[in-house]
Amino acid sequence: MASKPSAMKMPELLVFARMLFIGFVGAEVARIFFLLGTSFAQQLVDVSLSLKAMGVLTGLGICLLYAVKRNAHLAAMHIVRSYRIDLLVGVVIGVWSNKLASPWLAKIHAAFKSADPQWAPAILLLFCFILLSPFLQKRSSSKKQTSKLYFIADEEIEDKKDDLLTNGVQAKSFAETVLASGSHPGLVFGVDGSWGVGKTSFINLVERYWEDAADKVLVCRFEPLRYASEPDLADRLIRDLSAVIQDKVFAPEFRPAASRYSRLIKGKADVSFLGFKLSLEPSQETVDELLDDIDEVLRRIGRRVIIVIDDLDRLDAKTMNNVLFATRRTFKLSQATYVLCYDTEVIVGNTEEGDRAREFLEKFVTAKLNLFVDSSSLCNFLRRNWQDNDDQLSSVPSDTMIKLGAVLNALAEILGGELAGRDREHFVKN
Repeated sequence: MASKPSAMKMPELLVFARMLFIGFVGAEVARIFFLLGTSFAQQLVDVSLSLKAMGVLTGLGICLLYAVKRNAHLAAMHIVRSYRIDLLVGVVIGVWSNKLASPWLAKIHAAFKSADPQWAPAILLLFCFILLSPFLQKRSSSKKQTSKLYFIADEEIEDKKDDLLTNGVQAKSFAETVLASGSHPGLVFGVDGSWGVGKTSFINLVERYWEDAADKVLVCRFEPLRYASEPDLADRLIRDLSAVIQDKVFAPEFRPAASRYSRLIKGKADVSFLGFKLSLEPSQETVDELLDDIDEVLRRIGRRVIIVIDDLDRLDAKTMNNVLFATRRTFKLSQATYVLCYDTEVIVGNTEEGDRAREFLEKFVTAKLNLFVDSSSLCNFLRRNWQDNDDQLSSVPSDTMIKLGAVLNALAEILGGELAGRDREHFVKN
């Protein structure tokens, strides 16, 4: 059967209207500042050129510092790489419209031109203090406090330097496999491992390798455990995906498309007309069209999106089904690849029909990686590598370190002995 030719998409009118508004308002603000500055400049005739230059450089330095700290340079690079000449034309037309509308605003311009010249330095100082306030707050709260408690936090690692169990090689291999898989609708990778084996830490290491390919892929970390109480996880997934895309690339038309999809995917919409309440169901064609809009944005920016769904095994059966349903609803996105982290045995144990749940997971996941702790790496950690964690062990007394080393050496002997299999499984899970 021949594929149906796709119709040309209607342009996002709100996006272009926003560009026109930005150009118009930006030109008007620049005009007002120019009028105030011109009046104030007449009072600086007798001021030395060096003081004038110092004031200008100070103001520019504050603005530049604020822009760098706010990653404005990265946003500018995203805009340049988007090649959205059409939106640039919209801004230019907005500036031109301000020029054409200037006779209508003549009274406002005359009021600012005749205003007290001291308004210019007052507004300048106000903006400088506003821009500097985040730095002052950050400096006052940056004093490092050293904890005197001797507890070691059980937290996942974030960087390769914290990989004491040498999972980096496996993480690199998995990251390269996902990157090399290409764009295929409904492609799902699974990371299967028992509780405490380090699935989240493994994904954090994998993500470090994906960051090296940031010009090709975007990573969306979706944590359903945080939103387990929400009635519509599909809407939350789309919102998180939208936030990631808008943070990493310049795609202003993505927000309207994602908003329409998140509204329709909720299902029924109640409409009141002349006192009658009507329930409308969005058609599947409408939902598919919105997914096509989102997918078109992803193709235009030339990026794939890797959606990582962690802690799937920590959810109850109903919530887990909702997450999988939300994932399946977005399978139409050809530029999306999914990575699920779970423990099959826990999921099977939480459902009444364990065998059917196992079969469903096997059909849902395209390729699976079984994650486990290598016995030699675990023994090496207990004998030597645990001392490399200086950040958490710096406050532990030396005599306690000696006793702790003896205990861990004994554990390493047990794990490397005849009861290694059973004891290792118990140790990792606890």
